Amino acid sequence: MASGRNPLPFPDRGSRIFAAASPEAKAAIVEVFARNGLRERFRFDTDGVLRSILFDGTIINWSAPDVTHRLRHATSTIGLVADDPVARAEDAAAWLRSHGSSADVVRDAEPGLPVVFLLTDAMPGKVLNVRQHVIQCRVRRNRRGVDPAIAVSDWIACVSRRDRVERAPATLQVSASIVSSSLSDATM
Repeated sequence: MASGRNPLPFPDRGSRIFAAASPEAKAAIVEVFARNGLRERFRFDTDGVLRSILFDGTIINWSAPDVTHRLRHATSTIGLVADDPVARAEDAAAWLRSHGSSADVVRDAEPGLPVVFLLTDAMPGKVLNVRQHVIQCRVRRNRRGVDPAIAVSDWIACVSRRDRVERAPATLQVSASIVSSSLSDATM
């Protein structure tokens, strides 16, 4: 497999997320990265956030005003992976408070996704987020192995189940063609 072209989120080391000023600015930033060799792996858009996940795991997103407001207008986040995101976020908040910082845990910044956010003055304008590892979700296989569209669909369904939601948000859009081409590129 070509270095830096892993089409699947293994290993899952969390994420680094940077906010764009508008949907158009997000598209332009993603294109700048692509023109410089760092292409979009796939998109994971919901009602409140437009996300482009790049091949190195970096995420460029634009958040709707209501999501941004719930996160106190933070412009970037570092994502951590934990078996119990709520417990890990609460533990981190207690640690930060014991060291003189403010820290608040927000569970529903983006309803429908089980991502827990930690707002703190220790990192002005930024937040931490905690979510479960993607391998804790079931991935179906077809005769040729993992079908990228099904794998992403299963991850979305897993995310939805964990939040006790029947289905992922209606406007969720994942570009399976990008994921499929990513698999093709990675095996070349």
